[in-house]
Amino acid sequence: MPKPLDAYRELIDEIAAISDDDTQAIRIENDERWPDSASLAKTNTLIEKLSADEKAVLIEMLRHSRHSGIHDTLARLNEMIALSGLRLVSNGSELPVEPFGTELFYDWECRRNGDEWPEPLEQ
Repeated sequence: MPKPLDAYRELIDEIAAISDDDTQAIRIENDERWPDSASLAKTNTLIEKLSADEKAVLIEMLRHSRHSGIHDTLARLNEMIALSGLRLVSNGSELPVEPFGTELFYDWECRRNGDEWPEPLEQ
């Protein structure tokens, strides 16, 4: 069982690792169609009409939206930790709160950008 600090790092690292796994952006990058259905027909028609440059912009927009959603979720969790006493628990152990002196979303953003973990603050 990982130590609480290691579990915190693993959680943030896992979220950073999936940050770019946007299935919609990947589908566009790979020139894949959405499943044929009435609800997705317009999507396929639109994507097929886009130039390579327009697809690149759309992919960037989709990834930005995904990153924004992850950021906002982590920011809200951090707010709930700070103001409402929310705690994250892994395998029965409470994860540390801001062990590096920074918020969840900041730690995630740093890992997403490839930064190394800093030394933890004294708890």
